[in-house]
Amino acid sequence: MNTGNDTEGVAGRAVPVDGGVADRDLAGPLLSGADTATVTALLGLHLVPATVVIPVLARSRRARTG
Repeated sequence: MNTGNDTEGVAGRAVPVDGGVADRDLAGPLLSGADTATVTALLGLHLVPATVVIPVLARSRRARTG
């Protein structure tokens, strides 16, 4: 029975899931058929937040587990 206190299990899955979501998010700009400048801007707008969020989640996970 999950009582909602399974922070280690949830945190352990968060970073790989977020990395996978970020990877799939990149497909949209690449497949959009837009010009190079637009694709570059869209990729940057996806990658910059991912480079901030994923390490923050990883640090949060380490702080909770050990």
